[in-house]
Amino acid sequence: MRRLLGFALPRPMPPPSLLPSAPPVERESEDRVGTNMLIILGALLCVLLCGLGLSSAARWAKRRASLGGAPGVSPARGFAVMGLKKRALRRIPVAVHAQGVGATATDCPICLGAFGEGETVRVLPHCNHRFHVPCIDRWLSSHPSCPTCRHSLLDLPAAAADRIS
Repeated sequence: MRRLLGFALPRPMPPPSLLPSAPPVERESEDRVGTNMLIILGALLCVLLCGLGLSSAARWAKRRASLGGAPGVSPARGFAVMGLKKRALRRIPVAVHAQGVGATATDCPICLGAFGEGETVRVLPHCNHRFHVPCIDRWLSSHPSCPTCRHSLLDLPAAAADRIS
């Protein structure tokens, strides 16, 4: 029949059991590649984490040095260095609060407590903001500015600076 059509028909495939078998694929080499890749990625992750840790430590040391903190000084004390000294705090004027007599504020912006009649309040120069004495003293021991308007008490003219420092 093949000769009648003029061309040869393909031979049918033999059953799979009669085909020559291919050599088994080495699965062990694929497993080694996957294991090696995991080890390399783990090592890179460790290097990245160590680099971030060293960077953070360097930034912390630089910040601490810029604050003037010595190794034995606590960070809270390093920030307190930036505020006013106790001698300068005592020179800021203190007034007795009386309702309706030149007092526009009725409560302390720091603790939000109302000023009592006859209570002593500290009045900051230039901005004339009023605060309870303990509240503003605690604030000014760590910050050199008014908590309400942020006016610096360090940038005062010579006459006012003599009163404060």
